[in-house]
Amino acid sequence: MRKTSSPRLARGIPAGRFAELRERMLFFAVFGLVLGLMLCALATLVWVFGGVLALDFEGTSYLGTIAAFLFGPALGGVLAALAFPLTRWRWGAVLVGFAWAVPVYTGCAMIVGDMDVAIILVCALATGGALGLMWISWIEEE
Repeated sequence: MRKTSSPRLARGIPAGRFAELRERMLFFAVFGLVLGLMLCALATLVWVFGGVLALDFEGTSYLGTIAAFLFGPALGGVLAALAFPLTRWRWGAVLVGFAWAVPVYTGCAMIVGDMDVAIILVCALATGGALGLMWISWIEEE
């Protein structure tokens, strides 16, 4: 009798893994959008109670702030979903957290107007790496 193989997509990715990746990307992107919406709510409160000048430093508009807060975490979520298999190892979890934090800090740097790449990378490594380690330690406890 002939052994049947698992169904595969055109590029050799098993169909089950592709569905898992698609679901993970959707979940992480939606999580990033939810985080972005919370940041947008905070920016809106600052704008309403602090006035237009509260967000108008460095020539950044309210809509620019909202766009950076929405798309930074969502893009970070997609990058983290793509790199998620690396979370098997502690350093991999640090890299996944870093991959999530880089777009977030890049969006914040665009809002402030300071695009110093070294500061973005150090902040992303510090916070994203710490979040990655917290994630892996939480997973190992279960």
